[in-house]
Amino acid sequence: MNNSDLLNKNNSVPYLKSPAISYDGSQIAFSYSGDIWLVPSDGGDAKLLTSHIGYNDRPKFSPDGSYLAFFSKRTGNGDIYIISLKNEEIRRLTYDDIADVLDCWSPDGKWIYFNSGMDGIGGFAYKISIEGGTPIKIAGDPHELYYSLAISPNGKTLAFNNNGYAWWRKGSRPSGASHIWLVSEKIGSNDYRKITDYQGRNLYPMWDSRGRGLYFVSDRDGNENIWWQDIKTGKTKQITHFSDGRVMRASVSGNGKWIVFQRDFAIWKLDVTTGEAFPIQINVRADRKIYPISHRVINGDVWEFSLSPDAKKVLFGHRGKIFVTSAEKGTEKGRASYRITNTQSRDCQISWSPDSKKAVYVSDRTGENQIYLYDFTEKKETQLTNSSTPANLPKFSPDGKWIAYFHGREEIRLIDTQTKESKQFITGIFDFGFNSPSSFSWSPDSRWIAFINRDENYFSNIYVQNIEETSPKQVSFLSHISSDNILWSNDGKYIIYNTSQFRFESQIARIDLQAPKPEFREDELDKLFEEEKKEEKKDGNEEKKETEAEKKKEPETINIEFDDIRHRIRFLTSPQMNCHALAISPDSKMLVFHWPMMGNNNLWSICFDEDRKDDPPKQLTFGNGGKWAVYFTSDSKRIFYIDSGKVHFLKIAENGGRDGDPKAVETRGEMDIDIDAERLQMFNEAWRMIRDNFYDPKLHGADWEAVRDRLLPVVKGLKHQEDFHELLNLMVGELNASHLGAGGYDSGIDDAYLGLDFDWKELEKTGRYKVASILPESPSALAKGQINIGDYILAIDGVDLNRSTDLFNLLKYKTKKRTILTVNDKPEKEGSRTVTVQPINFGNMSELRYKNWVKENEKYVHEKSNGRLGYVHIRAMSYEAYMKFLVDLDTETQNKEGVIIDVRFNGGGFIATFILDVLRKRTYVQSSYRGKRPVSATNMAGNRIFDKPTILLQNEHSGSNTEMFSEDYKRLGLGKVVGTPTSGAVIWTSNINLLDGTWFRVPFIKVENVDGENLETESREVDVYVERPLGESLQNKDSQLDTAIKCLLEQIDKQ
Repeated sequence: MNNSDLLNKNNSVPYLKSPAISYDGSQIAFSYSGDIWLVPSDGGDAKLLTSHIGYNDRPKFSPDGSYLAFFSKRTGNGDIYIISLKNEEIRRLTYDDIADVLDCWSPDGKWIYFNSGMDGIGGFAYKISIEGGTPIKIAGDPHELYYSLAISPNGKTLAFNNNGYAWWRKGSRPSGASHIWLVSEKIGSNDYRKITDYQGRNLYPMWDSRGRGLYFVSDRDGNENIWWQDIKTGKTKQITHFSDGRVMRASVSGNGKWIVFQRDFAIWKLDVTTGEAFPIQINVRADRKIYPISHRVINGDVWEFSLSPDAKKVLFGHRGKIFVTSAEKGTEKGRASYRITNTQSRDCQISWSPDSKKAVYVSDRTGENQIYLYDFTEKKETQLTNSSTPANLPKFSPDGKWIAYFHGREEIRLIDTQTKESKQFITGIFDFGFNSPSSFSWSPDSRWIAFINRDENYFSNIYVQNIEETSPKQVSFLSHISSDNILWSNDGKYIIYNTSQFRFESQIARIDLQAPKPEFREDELDKLFEEEKKEEKKDGNEEKKETEAEKKKEPETINIEFDDIRHRIRFLTSPQMNCHALAISPDSKMLVFHWPMMGNNNLWSICFDEDRKDDPPKQLTFGNGGKWAVYFTSDSKRIFYIDSGKVHFLKIAENGGRDGDPKAVETRGEMDIDIDAERLQMFNEAWRMIRDNFYDPKLHGADWEAVRDRLLPVVKGLKHQEDFHELLNLMVGELNASHLGAGGYDSGIDDAYLGLDFDWKELEKTGRYKVASILPESPSALAKGQINIGDYILAIDGVDLNRSTDLFNLLKYKTKKRTILTVNDKPEKEGSRTVTVQPINFGNMSELRYKNWVKENEKYVHEKSNGRLGYVHIRAMSYEAYMKFLVDLDTETQNKEGVIIDVRFNGGGFIATFILDVLRKRTYVQSSYRGKRPVSATNMAGNRIFDKPTILLQNEHSGSNTEMFSEDYKRLGLGKVVGTPTSGAVIWTSNINLLDGTWFRVPFIKVENVDGENLETESREVDVYVERPLGESLQNKDSQLDTAIKCLLEQIDKQ
């Protein structure tokens, strides 16, 4: 379906969501187009209550029906507001920059309950007075998520959800079960009780009017329906009996007679007594807050660019639009570049013709990526391909006779630039990624194409194929998984490309296409005298003829010596440098590459000519902005490149270094963006990405065409980006798979933290801020004893703290600023002292929370094992976490007999094999100094070896690469696995960015064990099953750690 077909359909469906029903069941509030609306519960014309560009959602009626609370992003990432239904006055309640997700009101209407990650180490349950003040923490466990809070009619018991896959994911998996728990509302209560046993979806707990049971949404009958459960006996009753569709965001009236919910993109109402459910006809007439046609002016934020061969013009792209401008001086200041495409599609992958008069590019305006040619002399665009198979990465041959491009992922085709006919050229397996294949390069004589091909082990290597031949020849033979950006030197003598086995250790490799020949310095001297003789004999006309002849000189025919070519590869950089080659100079004497040294992203150069080949790399640019897409001018004296989204050029000195400072090319462009048309393009592109790249060709059984057809009318009715993200999530939710999703980028977090936890009971009762704990290494801890547990914080920067004070509001924007606290050991000013602190931001506070949690676990293991065992927690399967693991392992093995390896709450990454390499090594050879005891020869040689027993601790939050780690750990026999089964979420995934900046995840590589079992949807089991019930953290108890300690000590004692 092409993009114009999408636009030509006139049917659209409004997306009504997040319904709530008043206590007496007479009114329904809901969200539409990012605002809150009100409608009679029997339907009719809806009334708009809020009108703000910030997203508004999740309305909840107060028990007396006089107020609506709602969630809004008008002031950041999401706060709670209240609107009066009498005068429509709006008042803000919460002030932190973490999303505060509204859940319910207290029965007396004095409190509002919500869940939030503001504590930095989990999603906890909070409440806040409707008069304002600092939110009060009710309940929570480190790393756990409490959500969908519901308070009982008598206000004494809190029901909530814990665990579970994303709400938009359709279908059940035992590993992704969401459960309902109960706990007393009283702060510090420890009477937690899980009331659901079904290993699937148990969502949106809602109390019945008597407080004896809960309604909730479950798919235990194979479809999502409303159920009821007696909280004492556990007896359940099915209320609705839908055989298809979704039931989402259910909400009950205060009198317990009605439930409203989302279904089929409409709002439904359920009579609890009769079990009858029906959709409500609601009429909405939303005026746009943003005009659908947006005129944008850009200067910078270049997504891609290409320098013309004559170095006079620059093509650049932004948001799917292609522009051309002058490379010499940029455009005249204030004037826009010339836009050559005028669609609401993604036009990209731009490349110049050798004569600098034409350009080729890719556009998805027909619904699939196709190739187009633009002739600047005729101001005319021509479509070159028209196939159901995507076309990508078109490149002219240097002689201009051919355009090569990827046809799908297993073919390179050639277009004759005269006849426009296309023919098959190369077949292979070019890339298993998505969006566009990786790389190929024409030889300077236009007779060869070098490309990256994958073998049966997925190793990527360089192959070349002559334009007159039908089969390629391999020229590199590495066991590396990744290769990209092939560069063929202009003298035809070598190929350079990037290759890596690990994603943070890319190397630049050079393949010499001919056996190297000796270079004699004497030849250079002889050449100088020959040139002097020529100069003496030449007259003016001869010089002119020679210059013209040089311009018309045909490139030399390239001769590749394939004998022994496998040994003519060498690395120009070490793995630790993680460098990427970007461009070879036209004189073939210099390479410009990217080197992220010390975290600074800059361009460097190395030289290949005899006089300078031993010189160290020269730094060309400075600063930390992203730099990429390098082009040389034909004389090798300048480079053009992108730095922080802007095109720059820089002169290159004779020695390969920089000559002066870089200068920017003005890339000012104007465009009109049709938001509706662009949204349909993005929807279609995201849908295609899944269709073409999802790891399972059967799409987990989803009818993908039907999914698009069902969602398309709703997408056409959307008016807010947040709703678009939600529709994308509902689309991929049909796949019932992990590693999926879509979203935007939240605004920054401006909250400042002192590192204090307060006595929440005291705060609720008296409004006083009594210190209950001090986070180690936090600003308050660094005050060196000036603040103590039991002290009262009376004021901040002279502002008194009381019941109505919101601490987050008071501390906002104070990060790294001098802040004066008034402190006393009693709740009064007399005898108080001032303490100066420097608050930290959310990220630093969250990091301290995690470090403290690990230290507490270390202390727990040391004490429980009487100092015999060490403890290491692996936070993520990232390179940073791997380096931290090595440090922690060294520390925790000192004088210990064994180590507990904890991967609970580790969501994955990619370095599981690195950790396994450390754990699996054993000592077979020993070394010793004279008269000293022998130790592992491996350690003596500088390579770490771990030779002690371990045990692995995992839980249902251990996912992805962590599950691969668990599988290998068990199969290698490294030790027992303790805890609960993992999350069953194992696919290799990656992100693309859609035109408006929306990120969209595409899982594209399957993971299975050697027995053929798909690790996606199947948890990794444990040897010893033990849960850690919610609430144990309050008792300083960890049942899972206790079991791990017991099992490992038993193993050691038996040895």
